[in-house]
Amino acid sequence: MDHITIPWPGWEIVEIIGAGGFGTVYEIVRRNESGSEEHAALKIVSVPHERDEINSLRMEGYDDASIADRYKEYANRINKEYYL
Repeated sequence: MDHITIPWPGWEIVEIIGAGGFGTVYEIVRRNESGSEEHAALKIVSVPHERDEINSLRMEGYDDASIADRYKEYANRINKEYYL
């Protein structure tokens, strides 16, 4: 698993729950002062999802403007998902 830094003290990644077009969802856990555990899900969004994605789009004939439009649409979809 890639090294992921969680910005909240005490939280640790347990496992990957799932992955999709926008990112990866992790189960995270922290132990509180009484010793019980709190579990949550953390979705880390990556756009582009893979490092070589932009180069692949260029090789397919996309220009920079169409690539930018594509990622703007992704950003809009991510925004809508966030509000859900």
